[in-house]
Amino acid sequence: MLSRLTIQRTAIIILFLLLFAMASDVPNDADMWWHLHSGRTMLETGQMIYTDSFSYTFAGEPRVYYDWGGQVILYGLWQIGGINALMLSTAFVAVAGMIILFKTMPGNPYVNALLLVATAAAAAIFWTPRPQMATYFFSTVVIWLLFRYKWLDEDRLWWFVPVMWIWGNIHAGFFVGLLFWGGTVTGEILNLVISKAKLRTVGWRGVRKLTVVGVVGSLVLLINPNGFDLLLVPFETFGLQVLRDYIQEWQPPDLSNPQILPFTFLLILAPASMVMSRRRLDFTELVLLTGTAYLALTASRNIALFVVVAAPIIARHLNDFLQHRGWVIRPVQQPTPQMRRLNVLLIILVAFGVSVNLLRLMNPTTINERHAGFFPVTATEVLKQTPQEGNIFNSYNWGGYLMFHLPDLPVFIDGRTDLYREFVDTYANVAFGSVHFDPLFNEYGIGHALIETGSGLAALLSQANDWSVLYSDDIATIFVHEEPAS
Repeated sequence: MLSRLTIQRTAIIILFLLLFAMASDVPNDADMWWHLHSGRTMLETGQMIYTDSFSYTFAGEPRVYYDWGGQVILYGLWQIGGINALMLSTAFVAVAGMIILFKTMPGNPYVNALLLVATAAAAAIFWTPRPQMATYFFSTVVIWLLFRYKWLDEDRLWWFVPVMWIWGNIHAGFFVGLLFWGGTVTGEILNLVISKAKLRTVGWRGVRKLTVVGVVGSLVLLINPNGFDLLLVPFETFGLQVLRDYIQEWQPPDLSNPQILPFTFLLILAPASMVMSRRRLDFTELVLLTGTAYLALTASRNIALFVVVAAPIIARHLNDFLQHRGWVIRPVQQPTPQMRRLNVLLIILVAFGVSVNLLRLMNPTTINERHAGFFPVTATEVLKQTPQEGNIFNSYNWGGYLMFHLPDLPVFIDGRTDLYREFVDTYANVAFGSVHFDPLFNEYGIGHALIETGSGLAALLSQANDWSVLYSDDIATIFVHEEPAS
């Protein structure tokens, strides 16, 4: 075994250890909590959820729980190891996707390793313990299936069918798989019809097989608890204006933001590498790149989808460019005993550093401190110890946290924007202090509020004679309604 531990293999092992460290962090995603609560409800009752029972504003309203499988998995992990299990599983899935992507990238492994670092840095925006991690992972699987079929004649296309069935029962991002498949079929047809140059294509026979497999992969999506309604979810979600108005991940990325720079770099490198390599234009690459680039530029959450497509395409063109100029690093195939010992030492040192970082992140004190900076941890404990009369008005970002930690307290609103739709506007006008709170509070019988300290609504409630502060810290403030003295 040690005789095969070359510098190249050592570098790759260290790369993925470091990527694991990059993907490991204390989860602070607000939507994680309502996903956990949904999973807990389904596991404890043994029943599928079809209507809302977590809020009082939309109680009984139907909702397609397209992410039911992911929620059950998340809560199952929570039962095994709490927040640490979620953190570790997210990191493992993130690295697994990167490994699949690395297997899809042709050419020099050193060049691909550097490219993968940029890819991981860009995709990390997607790495949170939510069902959407399935979309990131399965998108790498689908690209691997398609690219290996096109470039290496490796026919594993029928894997697409079970992948789509599993994907469709975990997250509505299954639509991405269909887009990748459709983009590939379209690109291959254009290659065969329009391009007269010699290109490597799957041929008409391959196009027919891609089409048949794609149709079967689409049909198995109907095997889910929601039936045909599942297929409508992506279209309804894309049409929700409130998502683009209020949710940052659904807004266009700020290309000057330091966190977005890896994506900006890859967005520029993709066409640049295609020009530098001087390879003939491949319409499959062009369709997939332009399609995912459009999605990424319209919504930040789609950045990971672009880089999953772009990485192997850039790798192909960049390696062609380097090979054409003779700039090739030839790895040592037979390391000396001293080199093998050094390689083992390097791996041990890096693994030790990654382990120390993990232990620090998994420390309860670190977790509590991190959560206290994002969620109303202490304020929620106050409500747990001193229940208040009337309904609660809560922050949109904290609805899920309250659902999970105070399951008997129906919330005003939470992160399920597809359920609340335009009602989010109603919430926002009151939460930002744009309109007075009295009409809404009277309509819904609100007796207390848990909102951000210093928010527009907090300022209005502080000035109201019939509202007082029960608790306040730098993050959250609890206001309670006081009946006027008779």
